[in-house]
Amino acid sequence: MNSYLVDSDVLIDFFNKRKEATNLLYKFLSEFSVAISVLSLMELRAGWNKKQRDIYFPLLFDLFTVKVVTGEVAELAGSIHYDYKRKGVVLSGIDCLIASTAILGNYILVTKNVKDFPMRELTLYRSKKLKA
Repeated sequence: MNSYLVDSDVLIDFFNKRKEATNLLYKFLSEFSVAISVLSLMELRAGWNKKQRDIYFPLLFDLFTVKVVTGEVAELAGSIHYDYKRKGVVLSGIDCLIASTAILGNYILVTKNVKDFPMRELTLYRSKKLKA
């Protein structure tokens, strides 16, 4: 059975009621294991006003499994960040942590920002309906 880790950009579209994201996530939630990173929680929380926080934040815990950053995730993320930096490719630390969570948890990462996740060992969900 497939398991999915949903990135912040898709969650933002979901909570903004964008049809493509809501249809996709409701389908996934009814058929598969769906998780989000604690880092996505932080990113969403930082961008929401009080009303949005009061309404949406509790829903995240009801709908999704929340994955924390473990030492193993941090170690892999640091290695990925280092390897790409040596190649002259600058990656966000948060994106490296989210990618590492997906890799180690055998999740398919659902994101619109595929360019931010060039890691070969990472499986990305690709949909033409989810546009960056």
